Amino acid sequence: MFSRDKKKTVLLAVCLFVCSAIIYMSNLRSVPAHDSTPSALIPVLLINQGNLLFDNYLPALTKAFPYFQGHFYFLTETKSGYRSVYPELPGVLLAPLYAPFVLYQRRSLQSSDEWLQFALRAEQVSAAAVAAAGVSVFFLIVLRLGARRRTALLISGANALATSAFATFGQALWQHGFAVLFMMLAVLTSLECIRRSNSWLFVLPGLFCSFAVGCRPVAVVFCVMLAIWVFVECRQGLLPMLLASAMAGVILAVYNHSVYGHVFGGYSRMIGVSGFPPEPWAVLKAFLGLLFSPGRGLFVYFPLALLGGSGLYLAVKMSLRWRSLLICLFCFVVMQVLFISLFWSGCWWGGHSYGPRLLSEIQWAVLLLIYPLLEYDKQPLKHKIFAILTAVSIFMQAVGVYCYPKGSWDSYPVNVDENPSRNWQIISNPVTRSIYAAFFQKNRT
Repeated sequence: MFSRDKKKTVLLAVCLFVCSAIIYMSNLRSVPAHDSTPSALIPVLLINQGNLLFDNYLPALTKAFPYFQGHFYFLTETKSGYRSVYPELPGVLLAPLYAPFVLYQRRSLQSSDEWLQFALRAEQVSAAAVAAAGVSVFFLIVLRLGARRRTALLISGANALATSAFATFGQALWQHGFAVLFMMLAVLTSLECIRRSNSWLFVLPGLFCSFAVGCRPVAVVFCVMLAIWVFVECRQGLLPMLLASAMAGVILAVYNHSVYGHVFGGYSRMIGVSGFPPEPWAVLKAFLGLLFSPGRGLFVYFPLALLGGSGLYLAVKMSLRWRSLLICLFCFVVMQVLFISLFWSGCWWGGHSYGPRLLSEIQWAVLLLIYPLLEYDKQPLKHKIFAILTAVSIFMQAVGVYCYPKGSWDSYPVNVDENPSRNWQIISNPVTRSIYAAFFQKNRT
């Protein structure tokens, strides 16, 4: 039986999940994201057709998105038919949750057009559930690190509302949502394995790392840093972790090669899009844009990140038990930004989306770096700074939830993919344009 303390922890985690999911869906609409369309439709395909082919839905997609003129960048043609360019794993994982609803709807939905609309309507609910689950797991991680419940609730609230979980992967089935969830599960299970001193339990974080990479390949940077931390904290657990990751990775690579003709799956079509090796100036522009640009800058949309270094410094100074984990997470954050700058230098802004979408995977890690400030630093000034930066971050995300994409900043007056320098416009940026269109131009979509 659970103790009273554990029951209270579980109850708080459930409450965080429910409250976060409700807030994510409070805008009563889906924030458009064509990249997420395959993930939204895959559960329906798998249950109704028994496969992951989009061929029967091409007419419905053409009708729903006429501006693509039948050429959908999120689909690729394989020897068996049209499949998703993006990882299929998120949609496959959602299939069991969709099954009761899809089977029930078979009585009333017949055409592919109707099923497509069903999938698009269900997308926000699914995305909100995945992102909310991540908030609960984050809460458990902070508690496992030794924080008080009050601190864990505060920092978890920031994770729910001040990060891209609110405005991006809590609104649509971007691959980031599942990737972040599995990354956090890998950390949580690793902490539990160390607590129990059971090396073979590290199979679990190994599998979670594989799932994270299967949903979002750039999560490999996190997996490397986590493996280094496991080696430092519990060397005997590294082998089971690597074996589990390798087995799952081989299965995924074999599947991708047999279906797509390439071990990287649909993503193979994007290899070389940005050009490699990129020009040094292009990498620098991408790095600065990812952090500071008004259109996509991490410190603009998530200014709480400014406190990450201070929290890490305090953890090292106080010799906290889990400072090694925080050091590895800090290295992950830095390496991830450099990785995106290097390999996505030609599309560092992430296409048509809101805020620093390509850095969605690091924001929860930054918040873990901050928690020592709330837990151990007694200076009121730093707590006030945290409160102010949290409020600004929540405001920036709320604009993405309740106002974006009104104003059509991504495509008007010039497509941002054709003129990425627009990301540096101070006056006309996604935040100001969305707010202006939402409150002063009711007719602009």
